[in-house]
Amino acid sequence: MIEDEALSKPLAQRYAGWDAPEAQAMLRGERSLEQIAARVMSEGIEPAPRSGRQEWLENVVNRYV
Repeated sequence: MIEDEALSKPLAQRYAGWDAPEAQAMLRGERSLEQIAARVMSEGIEPAPRSGRQEWLENVVNRYV
């Protein structure tokens, strides 16, 4: 499972957006909530919920067990 990257690849894909410089600045605490909110409003960012595909990942694990 480790060699096949059966879990690490989906995990990397799910959080790929957090590699961007602005996201890293937020994670490091370099942006206040007010700054983040202002950016969201000015750029019209409207995040949509995304499935974490938990059941699919559970099935992947079960195939290896």
